[in-house]
Amino acid sequence: MGGGSVLVAAAWGYPPGWRKAKYRVEPPQHPAFEGAKSVECTSCSSTLALIRFFRENGWDVKTLIFGVDTALNPASFTDGEEFRKSVKKRYIEWFRGLAETSDCLVESEVEVVVLPGIGRHWGRQFKGTLLAVFNEAFHALLKAGKPTFLVVDLTHGINFQTVAVLYAAVAAAVI
Repeated sequence: MGGGSVLVAAAWGYPPGWRKAKYRVEPPQHPAFEGAKSVECTSCSSTLALIRFFRENGWDVKTLIFGVDTALNPASFTDGEEFRKSVKKRYIEWFRGLAETSDCLVESEVEVVVLPGIGRHWGRQFKGTLLAVFNEAFHALLKAGKPTFLVVDLTHGINFQTVAVLYAAVAAAVI
């Protein structure tokens, strides 16, 4: 069991609004997971339960979180570059905070990709497009390498974001 690589790609919206839940991850019906043990843990994020499942069953796991730039108020930043770097940093902090407060026992680094927001947030208009969201996600997935398995967690995303990440994952998997 195990021995391959898994990319867990997760669409995340606004983690401070999430509450704890009990997650149970069962082995997929696939020969590569024969003999794998299920995992149960309590966390604010299913992503952590997935990471734990694959790690405990012998897989090399890489985690890629797709956040959105609407998660922070851009008003207190001097420019767009500083703003997006801060959004990325905040998602990393949220990931670490969720890992520390869960019993999923995840000791993992994470890569964060900040996707363009769409709509009105914080009294400002975010003018991203679905194509731009898709392209950013698709590019990041292609750069992530060629894992044995690609696992897409859409539990915590925002409507347009989850669809774009899912389509990007399908396109990357096909390529």
